Amino acid sequence: TAIEGQKPAEDLGFAVLEYENGLSTIKTCAAEVNGFERRQLVVTAENATIEVKPLESKAPNSDSLMVSHARITWHGEDVDPWRDASEKLESDVYDRYDPMMHDFAQIVRGEKQNDYTYDYEIALFEAHLACCGRV
Repeated sequence: TAIEGQKPAEDLGFAVLEYENGLSTIKTCAAEVNGFERRQLVVTAENATIEVKPLESKAPNSDSLMVSHARITWHGEDVDPWRDASEKLESDVYDRYDPMMHDFAQIVRGEKQNDYTYDYEIALFEAHLACCGRV
């Protein structure tokens, strides 16, 4: 439903992707207030969960450099579930576009093969369309 005076979110989406050894969920909505800071990746395995949240945020004293924060939480029989058994990590400061653009330039100059084949790109596009209910 729409909040009075605001348009409803037309881009709200949720998808479940099933794999041979597990599944993943994706939720998106550009109408979320401060949603950028909640962008996250959570991977849960048998003995640990890693959460990267936010995926990236501005590095201190910079408008263009980024940093990522992660937390690994260990779990299992020998871990007390009521204690924080986590380890906090922070990435080095990075420029989010430089490696991508250097890679692209090498492909354009013929110095390397594209890591992603046309078949991969088509499968990715088809999965995206399926998540959007368009296939």
